[in-house]
Amino acid sequence: MSKIIILLSSRAHVLKPVLSSLGYSIKAYNTHDIQNWNRWHKQVSNSSQEILGGLVYNFGKIIPANIVKTFNFINIHFSLLPKYRGANPVGAAILNGDLHTGITFHKVVEQLDAGNIVYAQKFEIPKGLTTGELFEFLENKLLKLLPKVLVPTIWKEPGNPQKGDISFASKFSKKLANLNPCILTAQEVERRILAFNPEPLAYFKVLFDLSNGKGEKLKVRKLVVYKAKVLDAPLVVKPGEFVFIRKQGLYLGTLVGTIFIESAAIEGKKKLNTDQLLTLKGKIIKAVCL
Repeated sequence: MSKIIILLSSRAHVLKPVLSSLGYSIKAYNTHDIQNWNRWHKQVSNSSQEILGGLVYNFGKIIPANIVKTFNFINIHFSLLPKYRGANPVGAAILNGDLHTGITFHKVVEQLDAGNIVYAQKFEIPKGLTTGELFEFLENKLLKLLPKVLVPTIWKEPGNPQKGDISFASKFSKKLANLNPCILTAQEVERRILAFNPEPLAYFKVLFDLSNGKGEKLKVRKLVVYKAKVLDAPLVVKPGEFVFIRKQGLYLGTLVGTIFIESAAIEGKKKLNTDQLLTLKGKIIKAVCL
């Protein structure tokens, strides 16, 4: 049996070592390699080598119907389908505060992420992860799953129809990144900050004192926040107000509850950790609540 597979992925360099160790010969393509699907299809089809099947992972481009019908593709999707079909299942899980997610191997059909499931596994989401960190977590799990799941016969398996409520997860709009702490709760703020990292990155509009605390020259700047968490301990802070506590860090009041900001940066400046954020005392006046 041929062990040549087509790999459509922007992260082929991550999968190829494992796939090669399983005895597969890989023909890898990313989105930039395929500018014309018909030309690509003709090129691959004219090869004298027999193709076992195709594997799609983090590809970012819709595969045309005629290509789907020609090659037996299996897609790797980071959710428990049919939940979070689409381009942003990892971010959606963080934004919605899910406790669990998963990895699904499914047949590629014309409808987006709707094909029969050939394998799925559930994982608990570690607390406090950003979208980028959860993606890395799942990718590491995937690499360990591949030897077990990706046997040559998997491309012949019919799989099982997806069951359950269907939902979709599209990429986050940049408009969502502007957070208003006066109308959002601490939990909502935390989830958005974690979900929007690495993109589009959440931020607060803040009143910034350019005169080093003298109040003579104020300007609205963006405070980009990379990581934050809901404060469990009682600390009453008014919505939109910042509190600097020595040897602890920077806190921000929200509609309900308080956020502890772990890392952030004034737009265009370097990222500051917990201790470094204390240097902004006297410079950041308050969040702008629109």
